This record gives sequence, C-alpha cells and structure tokens, in this order.
Amino acid sequence: MRGLKFPFLSALTPKERYVLVISGGGMRGFYGLGIVRALEELGFKDRIDALYGVSAGGLLVSYRAAGYSADKILSLFLKSEFLSLTKNLNFLPKVSLLKNTLLKKQMEKELPKSFEELKIPTFIGCTEIKKGESLILSEGDLVSALLGTIALPGIFPPVEREGQLLMDGGVTNNFLVEPAKKAYPRHKIIGISLNKYRTNPKVKNLLDSLMVSFEIMLKKDIPEQGSLSDIFFCRDLDTQVLEFTTTKLKKIFKLGYEDGLEKLRALG
Repeated sequence: MRGLKFPFLSALTPKERYVLVISGGGMRGFYGLGIVRALEELGFKDRIDALYGVSAGGLLVSYRAAGYSADKILSLFLKSEFLSLTKNLNFLPKVSLLKNTLLKKQMEKELPKSFEELKIPTFIGCTEIKKGESLILSEGDLVSALLGTIALPGIFPPVEREGQLLMDGGVTNNFLVEPAKKAYPRHKIIGISLNKYRTNPKVKNLLDSLMVSFEIMLKKDIPEQGSLSDIFFCRDLDTQVLEFTTTKLKKIFKLGYEDGLEKLRALG
C-alpha cells in the first residue's frame, strides 16, 4: 500500500486560498501589475478571495476587483491621465503641486461607484489626517477612497470623505499584510512591496526631494511586513515613485511578470 498513488485524492483536496496585498510605491505599481498578470496566467485568479492595497497598490487592486485584466489595466494606465504631469500640474499651488481633477474623472468613468459593486472584497488603506491614524476603507464611495489613498503629501491634495480628511495611506501603514492576516487567518498572503529603497537617488528639484523623503519613510515597513507574507515579492527597482517614461514602466511590468512566473509556478 505504501507505494500506491491515488490521483483522485488530489482532486478532492481543496487548493490553497489567497489574499493579495500590494503596497504603495507610485509608478512602481507597474511591477505589481506584472505579478498580477502572472497570477492570472497561472490560474490563481479564482483562488484570491480578497484584495488589499495602499496608494498605487490601492488603484491596482480596485481595477482588478472591477473585473479588468492586468493587460487591460496596463493599457488604460499607459494612455491615462496618470502619466501626464503637465495636465495635472497645479499652477497656483497651495497645498499640493498636482491636481486630482482629471484623475477623478477618469476613475469615475472606468470604475464602479461603490466598493459594494466590486467583484472581490477590496480594502484600501488611507491616512486620516484629523486623527493621524491609519484607516482601512471597504464600504461606500470608491473613487473618493482612491483619491485619498494616492494623495501623497505635497503632491496631491488631501480628500474629504464622509467627514474625514484623507491622505496617502503610506504615511501610516504602507503595507496592509498584518490586517489582511488577521481578517483572513486561514489564507495564504501574497505580499508585493514596491518600496525597496533606491541607493544613490538623484535629487534635482523639489519634486525629487519630496519623493526621496517619502521613500525613506516607507522603507521601514518592508522587513517586518515581508516576514508576515507567505509569498513575498520585493525587488530593487531603479524607478522613481513618479516615473513618466513609458519604456521604463513597460520594463518593470515585464520584470514583475517574469518574477511572478518564476516564484508562483512552484506553488502549482
């Protein structure tokens, strides 16, 4: 009996279920999008029961939960207002260098109105300014939550939502692995961190200075949160948080796709 195999037993064995968590990281989110494409290709799409994201990660998981494929999201983002610095520039800045008006219109056009209309339970991390606390949103208006989670201090304006004032979730918790683990203790966590710190970053102007300061702040969460992930992705990406070069963005998408295939194929 010891050497006998029973193929039917493997068919009866339930496959692992997963929760996908993607950190913030600006345009480095294209790396995470490449991993999402690998997940789709390898058949993990229907085994993911919840999505968590902050900032760029919040955008990615929301578009995915709305039913867009990774390739479609790539196409939308490369053609979108996200890549137009001049269109979003605030020429009379008071609290931010960029406006969010065009981004708001784009998201309202492409996404459902509420979290409840998404196809997968989705959780978006923001920072609530009035209390200085991390806030995870999963109900109500979707676009205002997304505008809040991408509101990098000094770059995009804070967002009012249901009496709260929101800014980028990365200020308080950039990687929602721990809350995902608590909410889904029986699931495996796929964690994608987009914030491995670039060595010798170039600082040529005010925008560069703001971005480097933000990167330094975010890197503190990587080791601890990475250790809580069952499957963890974190690559050194020589890409700025606000990167608008299409060729570079396509390159890091490809890197994410290749890394995803390599690591995920072993899971079956």
